[in-house]
Amino acid sequence: MNMHKRYKPIFQKDQLRDISRQICQGLKYMQNQSVIHCDMKPENILFTDEQYNRVKIIDFGASCEDCSTGFFYVQSRYYRAPEIVLGLHYDHAVDMWSLGCILYELVCGSPLFPAHDENELFEYFVVTIGEFPGYMLSQAKKYKQFYSQPGGKLQHLIRSQASCLGDHIVPKSQTLDHLLNSKAAPEMINFIKKCLALEPEDRMTP
Repeated sequence: MNMHKRYKPIFQKDQLRDISRQICQGLKYMQNQSVIHCDMKPENILFTDEQYNRVKIIDFGASCEDCSTGFFYVQSRYYRAPEIVLGLHYDHAVDMWSLGCILYELVCGSPLFPAHDENELFEYFVVTIGEFPGYMLSQAKKYKQFYSQPGGKLQHLIRSQASCLGDHIVPKSQTLDHLLNSKAAPEMINFIKKCLALEPEDRMTP
């Protein structure tokens, strides 16, 4: 079975460490083969034993070579990396971002970025992780989708009507540190945070 339907955190610390190690081994192998999965999510992590100890990465239908542009639609929204949202060049680092989101879900029992659209997803990034560095914004093809004015410092965030409605905007108090506080071993929390670095070059590698 895959991870998708197991939203309650049921894994022991040693299991989480072993699951993350196995996924990293798979991602490392893909990187050595110049393959980016492009759709890492719980549905695509398959448990191969009844004790939920052994996992395999499945569904390579959206994968691409690291020298190609891949598909127009890259990554499922909850697990989509910032560089994809901004319309920047991407590489294997997008899979590590998705892994951070998956591990957070295993630790906390719910998705980290349950956004209804990309505008809302961008808001989650800014509130939960922090503001984007200027160089990423200056190169972003989708900059005008999120901001009303160009420039280095963030101006007014444009929200679609859909993302303005409802009560699902992340409260400002819910930073990543706040959300992860005491919910996992310190080394696992540190690993997740390194996977979720906004800048791809700062992200953990498999």
